[in-house]
Amino acid sequence: MKHIFTFLFSLFITGFAFAQTPMQTTVEYNGQKYPCYLVEYNLPPDETENVIKNKLKSEGYNAEKSKGFLVYRNVRL
Repeated sequence: MKHIFTFLFSLFITGFAFAQTPMQTTVEYNGQKYPCYLVEYNLPPDETENVIKNKLKSEGYNAEKSKGFLVYRNVRL
């Protein structure tokens, strides 16, 4: 019984250690402020960007590059 409790407790703690909570913030684009989410991942930035691009491309969305941003229109997260 003691081992089961220790195992469940360790799973509970590691689940919170790796959980990422998105932080809501704003970004300025073309002189206007837009709501956005900031999420940190344990991956290199280029790999994270490729995962997001591939996922949205598989759903039929294409990105436009504009002023350092990848812009996807009419996409709900």
